Formats: sequence, C-alpha cells, structure tokens
Amino acid sequence: KVAEWWDFAYSLLGKFGRYAITQNESENGMALQVYPAWWLNSAEVGYTLWAKGGPFHGVPDPARPGAMASAFSTIAGTDSASAASLLWTATSVAMVVASYRMGTRNGRLLEKRESEGSAYVYMAA
Repeated sequence: KVAEWWDFAYSLLGKFGRYAITQNESENGMALQVYPAWWLNSAEVGYTLWAKGGPFHGVPDPARPGAMASAFSTIAGTDSASAASLLWTATSVAMVVASYRMGTRNGRLLEKRESEGSAYVYMAA
C-alpha cells in the first residue's frame, strides 16, 4: 500500500514538475502551467508589490472574510498584526493555565492515593 502512495507521488512530480503539465512524453505532450491573472495581481501574493528592495511577501487583504485574525481585529478594533499577537498571547495563556490546573489535579490525586496506601501508581487519569 505504501508503494502505491510513492508511485502516486512520483507521478504527480512527473506530471506537474518544472512549471509545466506533462500529459505524455511526446514532443507536444507538455503545456506550460499558467497562474491565473487574479492570483498574480492579488496584493496577498505580492507579485505586483515586489521591488528590488522588497517587500518580498504579500500584504494581507483586510476585506478577506473567514480569517480568524481579521475577524478578531474587526471585533477588537485593531490592526491584524496586533490582533494576531493578542490572539496568540491569549491562546498561550489559556494553555499554560490549563496545563497548570491539570498538573495540580493530578498531583492531588496521586497524593490522595499514596496516603490511602494504594500499591498502584496511576500514570494517566
């Protein structure tokens, strides 16, 4: 089964590699792969913004719906970089608090079992 997946991966590389789509090995069996104009002209991709000195990346489109950071920035009234930073900070703090609470709970359970004289040590709750 794994060999079939490798064959599939190699077939994709053979067909779509080299910025061309290869249908067969004949002289006319290869066509250039063309990117859509809407994608090339998008500010998020950044081709139209690139210059010799940069920027070397795109600029996020603030009107694009569905992005968590942009939705959060709309609610918070801040720019997307600040909103993303605030979102990552809040997520990190929540994870630290949850880990701490799980650790203290596990410690209390272990202490209780040891005080009861249990011969078994539980590895997971």
